[in-house]
Amino acid sequence: MAKQVTILLRDDMDGSEAVRTTTFALDGRSYEIDLSEHNDAELRGALERFVNAARRTGPKVVTASNPAQRARTRAIRQWAADNGYDIAERGRLSSEIVSRYEAAHV
Repeated sequence: MAKQVTILLRDDMDGSEAVRTTTFALDGRSYEIDLSEHNDAELRGALERFVNAARRTGPKVVTASNPAQRARTRAIRQWAADNGYDIAERGRLSSEIVSRYEAAHV
């Protein structure tokens, strides 16, 4: 038996069909909101002059926010520990460790 699951995003502002999840941060807190094309453009338009005047604080940081990525990160850490690599329990994995893990699991 096959199962098909459809996820339909709803705009958090007006309940219409959303086209994307938009993320932003303010005062050290991160937020995300599902928005329609119209509301996403409105949010970006409202923030545009502030973004253009602001300073960037560093590179975009990608976190393991989804369950599959967290599971992969745990697997890499376990593999590294089992193979004698000294790595921290938390924090970013080095590209060297990730590359060696991937090479070992081809």
